[in-house]
Amino acid sequence: MSFSQDVKNEILGHIPSEQKCANNPKMAEKAYLQRAFIEYGSVTSPDKSYHLEFVSSELVELEKLLDIISEYDENDDEITVDGNVLNYEEFYYLKLYKPAGYVT
Repeated sequence: MSFSQDVKNEILGHIPSEQKCANNPKMAEKAYLQRAFIEYGSVTSPDKSYHLEFVSSELVELEKLLDIISEYDENDDEITVDGNVLNYEEFYYLKLYKPAGYVT
């Protein structure tokens, strides 16, 4: 089983119910992020340095995800995995796609 699948299996048991989220917007956001990760997210093994990625054909879902994530401040919000704090690192990515109709 992959590391990403192991993380998804662990998260499944910790997603708060809609009833618990009804009066707690931060908890609702956390639950949304957890569900989004389970549905279309992946993460690499810590042996390779963490890399979190979300891929979806639904632009509206990714826009909602971006709205939630952009509210977090890497200097104020602490993210932990197995009790270890993840440190913020800035990376730049370039993705190239082969145009339709081109054969390689």
